[in-house]
Amino acid sequence: KRVHSSEVGQIYYPERTNEIYLNRFLQSLNTELIREKKYKLFMDYSYGLASTIFPFVLGKLNVQALSFHDFVDATRYNLESTMGTHDDEAAKIMRSLGYELGFMLEPGAEKISLIDERGIWCSPMRLLTIVTKLFLETNRQREPYKIAVSIAASAEIDDIVKDYDVEVIRIKDSHSSMMEATRSDNTLFVGGCWGGY
Repeated sequence: KRVHSSEVGQIYYPERTNEIYLNRFLQSLNTELIREKKYKLFMDYSYGLASTIFPFVLGKLNVQALSFHDFVDATRYNLESTMGTHDDEAAKIMRSLGYELGFMLEPGAEKISLIDERGIWCSPMRLLTIVTKLFLETNRQREPYKIAVSIAASAEIDDIVKDYDVEVIRIKDSHSSMMEATRSDNTLFVGGCWGGY
């Protein structure tokens, strides 16, 4: 069948998409409170795309950030470093420079790892508990609602949810299950066991 140009349509790329997204994101935060804190953070971008956007966000929040692997280079992507086996370089930096927190974003910026001021990497399971608790605390006004976490998540999740009017739904530990859970009515948070939220 012959396709006429009027049947195909057009592809439209909105202008200033990143700028609009960043401004809306910053409007959702208490930026003044964050600026006053003057956080010192270590950021490892894993040579991924977050290095092109995230420094702007941190700058707007008055964060002093030491950036590592902060340019896009797919040839330097290291799967092991994003799967929980971190080298000691970040730990040395954290301890010697007195940074408060460190984060490693995997190249696609969909998963995150955390290192504390002592240079100790937080396990993905523990990080899920921490992020869940932070979410619960900052969303009390939205109760009752549901959260979805991996079936492999620790019982800590059930323990911390007891203090809130929140229902926990257990889902498969896969990206597709997490995405599907976001479509469920009144499910405000979804967390996996490998740094994805």
